[in-house]
Amino acid sequence: MGPGGALAAMMAWWKSWLAAFLAWFHLGPVGAPAPTPAATLAATPSPVVDRFTKTVTFTNRGRAPAFDVSAQVTVLPPKGVDASLTVLTANPPWTRLRRDAYGNWIAVYRWPVLQPGQTETVTLTFAAKTAPVRYRLPDASAAYDRAAALYRFYTSPSLEAAEGVNTGAPQIVALDRRLTPAPMAPAARARALFNWVVTHIRYNYRLVPSGGALATLAAGTGVCSDIAELYAAMLRTDGIPARIVSGYVTNNGAGAGGFHQWDEFYLPGTGWVPADPTWGAYGYFAALDDAWHIPLYVGLGADTTVQWRNPPDQPGAADVAIGLHYHFPPPTASPAPIPGPPPIFPHLTLPLRAAWAAWAPWWSTWTALPPGNGTQVAGPY
Repeated sequence: MGPGGALAAMMAWWKSWLAAFLAWFHLGPVGAPAPTPAATLAATPSPVVDRFTKTVTFTNRGRAPAFDVSAQVTVLPPKGVDASLTVLTANPPWTRLRRDAYGNWIAVYRWPVLQPGQTETVTLTFAAKTAPVRYRLPDASAAYDRAAALYRFYTSPSLEAAEGVNTGAPQIVALDRRLTPAPMAPAARARALFNWVVTHIRYNYRLVPSGGALATLAAGTGVCSDIAELYAAMLRTDGIPARIVSGYVTNNGAGAGGFHQWDEFYLPGTGWVPADPTWGAYGYFAALDDAWHIPLYVGLGADTTVQWRNPPDQPGAADVAIGLHYHFPPPTASPAPIPGPPPIFPHLTLPLRAAWAAWAPWWSTWTALPPGNGTQVAGPY
């Protein structure tokens, strides 16, 4: 072996060692890797790059100072959603990052005190690269590992039950049994449930939410969040892990943008697969047939929360309000790489970050504010 061959062998060994090292330390989301190329057929004529801004304000509207103010701002969804989202700037920089149960990245900000009338502002700028994607699903897939954390988490009847995802409700159990008689492959069952929702649930153009899966099932109508919740409840009841994506569409087909929610379901060997039953009349099963869907986070949790401590002698006197605003300019098509810094969490995996992610839950428990003080939330949409 000549010098060139020795160098190549050394580089190959280094790359394999580094890959194993990163894999050892990587703490993935409560999810799975993105689908493998063999399981997808992506149509990407030209990615669309949207740069947008998120501005969050925290204002003490009370008559007393708010102490030990701790704000949690969602910044990135877990890896695996069908878009490349990058944090370009964060002003001011966050105190630390943590991950929630869904794998979303949450930026934590802290202020020792907010005086009455004082406002603190957080401004984040993002770049989202999206393109149409369509998945070629296998006719059959491996059986679910029902003992796996992913399966148990994303099929649990308690997951988002308070928000209206009525997994395991008798009405949904009866409907699922009628629509998906055994034996059927998971992909075929997911398609049958999707088709029923698209056929039987109308979009409420008065924009009045029905209030969850069962209410939507009874009314036969709902807004996008209702429809996504019903489909998620049907999938989970049928034993198919499902999660809800909260995001923004830059074009609703009529040139207007707005906040939106859609679903993803999990198939063994494939990963998370998108489905948008609100737009199901135009396709959108195992596909996002446009470059308009920008995922902001997974789940029905709050976009932003804040907690604080009241003065001991003035309980309830402080009142920290959240102001939350997203600004999306018109999209621009650009196949070129996004300029600026490399993607921030979670799309880079470094051992130091993974070690911090392992230590962070202990830290957040240790620094938790005592209950009974102040809390405010903003979102979802």
